[in-house]
Amino acid sequence: MDVLERIKNSIKRNDESAVDTLLFICKIESLKQNDKNSNLFNSVAQMVKNFYKSKYKTSYSKEAQSLYGYIGKEIDKNFYDLDEIDIKSHELLTDKIVRRMKQIKDSSCSFDYKFNSLVILYEYLRELSPENNIEANILLGKMVCKKTVIDMLLLIFFSYPFWLPNIVFYFTKIYDGTPKELIYISLIMKIIYLAVFGTAFLYIYLKGIFKKLTSFVLVTGLIYTSTIVPAYVEDIKLDISQYPEEKVIVSSVTQSPTNKDMKFVVVKKEDGQEETLLFHTDLGLEYNKTYNIKYNKTKIIVGAEEIK
Repeated sequence: MDVLERIKNSIKRNDESAVDTLLFICKIESLKQNDKNSNLFNSVAQMVKNFYKSKYKTSYSKEAQSLYGYIGKEIDKNFYDLDEIDIKSHELLTDKIVRRMKQIKDSSCSFDYKFNSLVILYEYLRELSPENNIEANILLGKMVCKKTVIDMLLLIFFSYPFWLPNIVFYFTKIYDGTPKELIYISLIMKIIYLAVFGTAFLYIYLKGIFKKLTSFVLVTGLIYTSTIVPAYVEDIKLDISQYPEEKVIVSSVTQSPTNKDMKFVVVKKEDGQEETLLFHTDLGLEYNKTYNIKYNKTKIIVGAEEIK
């Protein structure tokens, strides 16, 4: 592997994962020759320092902070330290590379940084030893599978506009005009929003971007789904004749900005409490009138009879 030429090209491409990994490989190459004053390493180290100082005013990448923090080393002392690779230990060079691959994979670095670094290390490993290394194959194989999932999520996300509206139209037509139309439509729309945003946030999470924030959003989404969806399922299964009935006075009626067939209504119950509900415009609820209404968990009115 021509480390010097590759690191020059990596700097031109602004590829930090390649720069950091090739610096690590350069340490191995220098110590293989038992030459701590290697001109190769000094040249590479100086190029890398200049590259990062021009970008961050520090001599190392932002991802390296995560990596060296993970392996319990002080980055300022170890990033350019040839002794990071102890060539005198009984550990094989191939084992050192595999160990580095594991450290990178398990670190908090971004996915792209991990994947690119593992590919370069695997390539270098095969140069050192053409024999099959099962552990390295498994490590890289897992990352390839994860990359496939990430790419599929991105493809699915960008494909939504081409087929999702047709699915929505199909199902809304099926339930059009039924007493529970709004319940079905609301459930369909919630599932769609959860699917679209879930796909986006899962993609971001797997890419290792804003991992804490995206994991919080995903967990919150799962909790929300486990709370909301069962309520819709229950209302769909329950016969309208078994819905609770309540006497209310309509305090206000507001048109939904997203659905011309849906309105919001604030009703005042007999105990004086107010509640905001949804109803289909066909029910014709009007301001300051009294009704017996039927609704359940989803807060969607499925029946209303005016009390005169």
